[in-house]
Amino acid sequence: MAGEPLTGRGGFVWLSGGYDFGQATGQPLRWLFVTDHPKNPGEKDLTIQWALSIVHSMNNIETPITIPAREVLDFQGLIDSLFLCCQERMQYQSERFGLPEAELRCLLQFQNERYLTAKALAGRLNVAKSRITKLVAGLLGRRLLEQSGDPADSRVKLLRLTAAGEGLVVEIVSFRRELHGKVLGQFSPEQRSLLLNGLSQLKRSMESVKEMLI
Repeated sequence: MAGEPLTGRGGFVWLSGGYDFGQATGQPLRWLFVTDHPKNPGEKDLTIQWALSIVHSMNNIETPITIPAREVLDFQGLIDSLFLCCQERMQYQSERFGLPEAELRCLLQFQNERYLTAKALAGRLNVAKSRITKLVAGLLGRRLLEQSGDPADSRVKLLRLTAAGEGLVVEIVSFRRELHGKVLGQFSPEQRSLLLNGLSQLKRSMESVKEMLI
């Protein structure tokens, strides 16, 4: 459709009409629009219109959801700030417990688990087998994990926490619980309920959008 592109990251925004984003990505019915400002005709107001394709058993119904650009920018800023805050927390806990973040996350997978295999760890952490091999080697070298053969299959190595590893996991879990408890403690019970529900919805929405990108 004719128009002047305003931005090209992830698609195009047009000064009139819209670009069929689905043609470029294989994802149906997603457009970016710039429309006339509702209160000031002639002034362009950037909005993002996601035409979500909702498939019903009897017929196809496209439900457009128009989101003001300001809300999208505010949301993006909050997500970026939260991500930075989480990165700073992960860096702090890595320094506190003397473990690289990746090894720390790997170690936490053994909480409430007697044994795990390298394959199971790779699936949980969503990393390649070669990456898990390196992480496990680091934790074995620190004597936080130990391995033994699987009686049912000699080709499989079973990994488990050592006594030192168990103690460290307890410390890490306690630290994280206390930290998150302090954050939640700044909200009233009603606010906590709304917050947790909202975060659950956010998680589901982010996973849904991730599926669109895969």
